[in-house]
Amino acid sequence: MAMTNRDRGGKALELLREGLSPYVERELRRFLGPNVEAEAARLIGEDRYNAGKQLSDLDVAALLKVMWESWNDVFRKTLGFAERSLVSELREWRNQWAHRLRCGQNLSLSDSDPQGLLVKPEVARRQREEEQQTVPAPTGVTSSAATGVTSYAGGESSSPTPAGAPSTTAAPLKRFHGSVALSPLRLGAEAGRIAEEVLAHLSSLPGAQVSVTLEIHVAVPDGVPDQVVRVVMENCRTLKFAVHSFERD
Repeated sequence: MAMTNRDRGGKALELLREGLSPYVERELRRFLGPNVEAEAARLIGEDRYNAGKQLSDLDVAALLKVMWESWNDVFRKTLGFAERSLVSELREWRNQWAHRLRCGQNLSLSDSDPQGLLVKPEVARRQREEEQQTVPAPTGVTSSAATGVTSYAGGESSSPTPAGAPSTTAAPLKRFHGSVALSPLRLGAEAGRIAEEVLAHLSSLPGAQVSVTLEIHVAVPDGVPDQVVRVVMENCRTLKFAVHSFERD
């Protein structure tokens, strides 16, 4: 029987898993030592399909997630930005393949042909249904089913067009602004997750102009030692901070 595109995708992901698994396990053990299994389980989270598995038995989705979540602590020491972007793209491609997404269409999940699947059909179907039921309204937009009114940030609203009245097309949303507090202890991981789950979707839009600014506020009751002041100021200049200063009050 001829191989379908889905079969080719499954074969490619399986080959990726076979090549990636020993590398991921080696690097994790190298930098995390005896805590590697516990840390991998924490990074995998509530993935019931991979829960309790050894590192060598994880599927490709779990391997890529572990790489992404532990990038700053492990993989950034040997890999660069291009490889990080590739990991992000592979995660997205694998998720599309697992959910049978093609050209924006949801294709049926068949239980009769499970060969080559890296996720169980029933698991993928249940996850897709949960995602469809819990998709939030876009940021800056609220809707009311009772009144049929959709409100946008800024107080504007639109109501259903009365029968016989000329239809109008609502102006598209053209700007996005977001602000979030990050943990200084997990800055790299949280910033990376924001880049993957928010910025990646926006920056890929045609003509998108993205600007990201990082603000740092630190208060030290006992004062900052002179040596630390010199090091921080020099590093800020090297990193081309637009504004950086210390204050006495």
